Amino acid sequence: MNFLRCFFAVFYKDLLSELRQKEILNTLLFFGVLIVFLFSFALGTDPGLLKKISPGLLWLVILFSSVLALDRSFQAELEEGCLDHLVLYASSQRALFLGKTATNFCAILIVQVVTAFAMMILFDLPAPDDFPLLAAAFLLGDLGIAVLGTFYAALTIKTRARQAMLPLLLFPMLIPLLLSAVYATQTAMEGSLTNSGGSWLSLLAIYDLIFLTACTLAIEPLLET
Repeated sequence: MNFLRCFFAVFYKDLLSELRQKEILNTLLFFGVLIVFLFSFALGTDPGLLKKISPGLLWLVILFSSVLALDRSFQAELEEGCLDHLVLYASSQRALFLGKTATNFCAILIVQVVTAFAMMILFDLPAPDDFPLLAAAFLLGDLGIAVLGTFYAALTIKTRARQAMLPLLLFPMLIPLLLSAVYATQTAMEGSLTNSGGSWLSLLAIYDLIFLTACTLAIEPLLET
């Protein structure tokens, strides 16, 4: 009960703060849509090319823009000098970590949905052939980014070069997730008679399960140091 209470308290605090200030969400939305807008000019108007690269471009936009949110995961508490108090007050550092992860997951998912709609409009893309597969790819992919991103944000929060260290540590670890998410999204957009989308979703689910377990177990000694 204390674990769940701590989880929802951290999640509610961060979510309420973001809804009031809208600092991170507005920045992510502007950054994501801006990149898509620039690529719409750079790539021209070839519909075949735009449709072919749209899954990879979508996930690259989410990957780069999510760093802005992940970097701020523990920044507010650090700037106000209450990070150590929050760690000590929380009944479980794992609940604190999962609460932060849930907040980042919601922010990344919102940005991805908006970015996907922007790409459909600017690139004149058709509706996905398999919407449930696309939704599952979004959920599983965003979860993996949020889990690992929040963990590395906690790892680098007190380093001087955290804004450079976070992507350097995070991006190589997300390569398997990125490949699986891109192929699952491509299958959902184009349709496939081989039903390969389920295999990519299975890889995403296994990836999320492994790192969610590992990061949750490792976060307690990390935050206590």
